[in-house]
Amino acid sequence: MAIQVIAIRMTAGEDAVSNIAEVVWRQDTTGKCGGLSRDAFAKWMMRNPNQVVYTRDYVGNVARVVAFDFQGSSYIRTTSPGGPQDPLLALPRYLTPTP
Repeated sequence: MAIQVIAIRMTAGEDAVSNIAEVVWRQDTTGKCGGLSRDAFAKWMMRNPNQVVYTRDYVGNVARVVAFDFQGSSYIRTTSPGGPQDPLLALPRYLTPTP
């Protein structure tokens, strides 16, 4: 079972992974979708270290998503080498917080 991050909502400010506010995810095996705050999603990932979480760009390149803590908050980023921008920042974006 793998989870794909398919969209993000950003806070105001610079275009950086630290400004991701929420993520929309999809479970590969069931197709179930959901949304969580970035902090809650990152903490869930840290509690489930064997869970594969990834994102895919528009040409099919896959990047593994990892969670980390920094200055009291939890964040996500990819392990994708190369390129100045994290592939998470290229995902579709939405403006309204998920319920």
